[in-house]
Amino acid sequence: MRIYFFIGLMLVFVSGCQDVKNTVTDIEAVASPAVFNAAGAPTVEFKVPDMMCEESCAKAVHDTLAAQPGAVEVQVDFPKRLATVAVDEEAFDPQAALDALLDKQFSEAKLVGTEDSDSATDKKL
Repeated sequence: MRIYFFIGLMLVFVSGCQDVKNTVTDIEAVASPAVFNAAGAPTVEFKVPDMMCEESCAKAVHDTLAAQPGAVEVQVDFPKRLATVAVDEEAFDPQAALDALLDKQFSEAKLVGTEDSDSATDKKL
């Protein structure tokens, strides 16, 4: 008789454990996508056609531009070979940023939207 009681108790215990919900999977994470330049700061764009790889080259472009004084936020669009920098206009020098890209061997880097778009060394915002 004890064996039947023990088996019954085990069945109750085991079936009770199966009803426990996994609280980690029951929680729905609410995430919003990151928005570039949510503050609406002015932007400066750089075309970097000699950015060859998404991992190291795009990171080098990002880090180089982000290190410039007055750079608020940087976004690199690797497929378009374009870097956009949200800037503090009073502190950011687009020519210095371009020179920094040229120093990092991105020799075809250009400021976008300037009058002389063919010369990388004579760009001014």
